[in-house]
Amino acid sequence: PEVAERIDEFLMDFRSKLTNMPDSEIRDHADALHTKMLKPIQHLSTEASRNVGKILRYAPETIRSTSGGESSIPWDSAKTLAGAVARLERGDLLETWDRLVHDKTQRSRIVSCVYGSSFPLEKSNVSGASLARSRSLIVVNSPDMLMKL
Repeated sequence: PEVAERIDEFLMDFRSKLTNMPDSEIRDHADALHTKMLKPIQHLSTEASRNVGKILRYAPETIRSTSGGESSIPWDSAKTLAGAVARLERGDLLETWDRLVHDKTQRSRIVSCVYGSSFPLEKSNVSGASLARSRSLIVVNSPDMLMKL
């Protein structure tokens, strides 16, 4: 509903903000993100969870590797990604923005708006139907409605 429309407006307007943003501000954001990505993990459980995730993701292809060379799990992927972030420039950001946000053929999203008893969904938005479609908006009033989609 209104929240999704406002998010769309922001996404469409943000490209002009990115185009007009000073290079120094882009550099500041990239440097801050680079620094944050390289910050050491503070909790053992977080590090263990991250490493188990990598093992689960990469172990099958590492085991099946028939390239003859040594194949390994990319343990330093955060450093690699942080290095790429540090080298980002306005052109890279605009190209990615256009591909992922403006090109609606490649864009996917799920919007979940939950309405409680304090702020219920207005009946006029649903038009009396249990399932209302407005452009790409689907209103689901019960878990059973998901089975009908």
